[in-house]
Amino acid sequence: MTPTSRTLWSGGLSATRLLSGIVRVKLIALAIGVTGVGIYSLIVQGVLTMVAIASMNLATPIIIIGRPKAAAGEFHQAGATTGTALSIVLFNIALLFILGLSVGPQEVGSVMKSDVTDLLIIFLLLSCAFSSISNSIGEGLSFQADRFDIYAKS
Repeated sequence: MTPTSRTLWSGGLSATRLLSGIVRVKLIALAIGVTGVGIYSLIVQGVLTMVAIASMNLATPIIIIGRPKAAAGEFHQAGATTGTALSIVLFNIALLFILGLSVGPQEVGSVMKSDVTDLLIIFLLLSCAFSSISNSIGEGLSFQADRFDIYAKS
């Protein structure tokens, strides 16, 4: 792939993401109204914040510490690095679940000026859990295993 075609491909991908974001917000606005878009935005920002807190950008140490060990054939050491990162992420997810379930729907609803159910909070926490594991462990392992193509496709 030439640098020009790579740039065009990247620009086309960015334009597609931008267009899909606009369509997504428009569809949400049509489905749940303007107030719903505001609530949706608050939920998305909350989820992104919780994912950042839980994942703690632990893909970086997996890549920086684990990749040289995996390349040297020291798979036990590389696995220990990944296992440590996974245990930290799981601990953070457990703390988020405890905090999220202890706050309750009434307090979350009062912040968002909307009705919030326990089920919504559970789904949001599960979304944060899966995203945190994917962001930290999935990204780190794809680089550690020297499979940059897997990371680029996701």
